[in-house]
Amino acid sequence: MRIVDYLVRYQDKVRLFSLPDASISSLCLLLSDREMYISDRYKYQGQLTDHKRFMSKSDFEDKSV
Repeated sequence: MRIVDYLVRYQDKVRLFSLPDASISSLCLLLSDREMYISDRYKYQGQLTDHKRFMSKSDFEDKSV
């Protein structure tokens, strides 16, 4: 009942919602995956620079490639 009251009160602000196309939804998912991978890469690079002091030079070079 409260939802109906709200709808009646703000009827002038109602906007029709339509779902985006499948290609747009797919691109949004891919973009979010890309952002996650980029942030993970920066975290890993930060860990490598922290470990550089404690690793041998050959191990660090193998891991950073």
